[in-house]
Amino acid sequence: METTRRQVARAALLVMSAFAVSRALGFVRQIVFGLYFGTGPEMDAYVAALRVPDALFLVVAGGALGSAFIPTFSGRLAQGDEAGAWRLASAISNLLLTILVPLSLLSIGLAPWLV
Repeated sequence: METTRRQVARAALLVMSAFAVSRALGFVRQIVFGLYFGTGPEMDAYVAALRVPDALFLVVAGGALGSAFIPTFSGRLAQGDEAGAWRLASAISNLLLTILVPLSLLSIGLAPWLV
């Protein structure tokens, strides 16, 4: 039982750390782009183009994964169903890829009109 709790805590810490690193790197990216582009039409175009993928990330990573996937995954691990937990993780990863890749490609194709 203690081993399962440690696994759940480690998994939660890993997800939380990855999310924090992602946001920190995004902040660094904004600083670098701000230094490079300054305040002008190029930076405005970049910020406008970034809104769609950033919103998708926040909805998927912050909303869906945080409120649905993590408790379900942790619950399966806590019940000792490690194989089921990893099948769930695989299924969610595949689903996200099949949805987000086409949405990203669509956003790229529609970028001139979205900006």
